[in-house]
Amino acid sequence: MPNFAADQIPIVRAWRSRLIVSLVGVCGLVLAGRLVQLQWLERSRFSRQADRQRTFVEPIPARPGDVLDREGRLLATTVTRQSLYVVPSRLDDPAEAAVRIAAVLKLDGEALAARLEQHRARHFLWIKRRLDDDEADSIRRLSLADDAWGFREEYLRRYPHGRLAAHVIGLRDIDGAGRGGVEQSFDPLLRGRDGCRVLIRDARG
Repeated sequence: MPNFAADQIPIVRAWRSRLIVSLVGVCGLVLAGRLVQLQWLERSRFSRQADRQRTFVEPIPARPGDVLDREGRLLATTVTRQSLYVVPSRLDDPAEAAVRIAAVLKLDGEALAARLEQHRARHFLWIKRRLDDDEADSIRRLSLADDAWGFREEYLRRYPHGRLAAHVIGLRDIDGAGRGGVEQSFDPLLRGRDGCRVLIRDARG
């Protein structure tokens, strides 16, 4: 086993110190290079990626146009109604909420509770679309948690003369698409052009 002379010990210690300093220096340079890459060279790319992850574009449906006869009498028009949705992931007691909502909207409480439980992790779930004014007011009086439900405005097609000339006028389905008659033939003109808005969402969606 080799023995080091006393005068060699300082040399060994100095060599070790230089090695450690060199390693620390190399690590520092690597970290500095990475920071430069993130903050300067690839800043734009990471910024765009972050924007894509936290923003999304929500379409704003256009209001379908009215249908008039040649005398200017209204045959079909569009009114605004409130559609109810819930956020199942934020409901503390889905079964209890289902019973209260079902009683107001005359729905099957057990079936609604099963739907809420089945989609427990979701952040959006339609409950009933195009409520009348009394139903919407009754839902508001339930005092559900503010972040667990909401209304979205949707359009509802109305025909002032009922079924008169229904085979000629046609109708619009729940998604606003024309079905039959004038509604379908002139759908590209009546539908209008949808708008959009850009929204920012947090980590919980």
